[in-house]
Amino acid sequence: MAYLALFFVMIYLYRRHSKELHRGFFFGLCLATIFTFRFFIEFVKENQVSFEDQMTFNMGQWLSIPFIIIGFYFIFAYGKKK
Repeated sequence: MAYLALFFVMIYLYRRHSKELHRGFFFGLCLATIFTFRFFIEFVKENQVSFEDQMTFNMGQWLSIPFIIIGFYFIFAYGKKK
């Protein structure tokens, strides 16, 4: 459900602000929000393997962190369109 809501928000933002935002902004926003949702959803999921029981974050959360960082890089790296 969160991904469907994100889809509609992205369509709205693209139609409303695509001319004033830089290239890569929407890609970065998608990466950052999708994997942020995934990071928090992983808290309620059951661990898949037993070694994750002792970990602070499970494997899905650790794998989400680089994509969140890359998403923020695309959002903020190039600034606004000129």
